[in-house]
Amino acid sequence: MEASDDLAGVVLAELARHRCFVCDAGFDVIHPEAAIPVLGRNLARHPIVSGCPACGSEFGRSRIDGLALLA
Repeated sequence: MEASDDLAGVVLAELARHRCFVCDAGFDVIHPEAAIPVLGRNLARHPIVSGCPACGSEFGRSRIDGLALLA
């Protein structure tokens, strides 16, 4: 199934609130919707942010990742 031309390049996402497990900094995190393969093929165009920008902890400790992080 192909997306229509007006949806070309679209990636569906949802906004979630996360806190760093290390420093407790809070972020609104944009998570991609990877379950919809028609639009999910465009995820490669959007690098995933991984880790906490506040304290520098990697994802394994901070549990922060997504398409974008908003303080």
